[in-house]
Amino acid sequence: MKKIFTIVFLLALITLTTFATFAQETSTDEAGSVRDNVQKKVEEARTIPFAYIGSVTDIAEETIQVNKYIFGTTKEDAGEIQQISVDEENTVFIKITKTTTTVKLSDLAIGDFIIAMGYKNGNSVLEGKRILITTSVEPTTRKAVFGEPSEIAKKSLTLTASTGKEWTVEFGTKWEGPELSEIDEGDKIMIVGTTEGNTLDARFLHIITPEEAKEE
Repeated sequence: MKKIFTIVFLLALITLTTFATFAQETSTDEAGSVRDNVQKKVEEARTIPFAYIGSVTDIAEETIQVNKYIFGTTKEDAGEIQQISVDEENTVFIKITKTTTTVKLSDLAIGDFIIAMGYKNGNSVLEGKRILITTSVEPTTRKAVFGEPSEIAKKSLTLTASTGKEWTVEFGTKWEGPELSEIDEGDKIMIVGTTEGNTLDARFLHIITPEEAKEE
């Protein structure tokens, strides 16, 4: 009887040990899977272009801080603070007035209104590749869309956004930026305008050529 009890005890001990080991391995596998998924999301975010739009509130050696512009609100409705990391050698600064001029970080001032384009890191800091210094847009329902143009006509084009959504972009009698005839095959563009359904009424146009994209 004692011998049988000993055998049963040993079998139970082996079973518990095996279960504990399996549970530990499962827990470790699950933790690893979660970690891998988080890392995958971060890496995916780093391949999708973003734009931070707002007024500059602080400028450091390698960081610009902006007060996020919220479309459709008044100036009293302050947006969240967003950070943009910059690199003098790899970040392009462009000032847009009646003409377009390449400038430096030192030409940027507190209060300037900017459109910063780049990729977000895991801390939601935008790694700035191109900074457009322009005039502030008035409170409205405007939206900024980045993507590839096609079916370019005299006053309209089709824009496939980086998200995959397709927009019909219409240009009125006046907008800020180059003419549609200056868009070449392979260029990517950024449009700012008011939206209605899948139609975007353009107010601002910026072209990024393949050569410029490679530099970024």
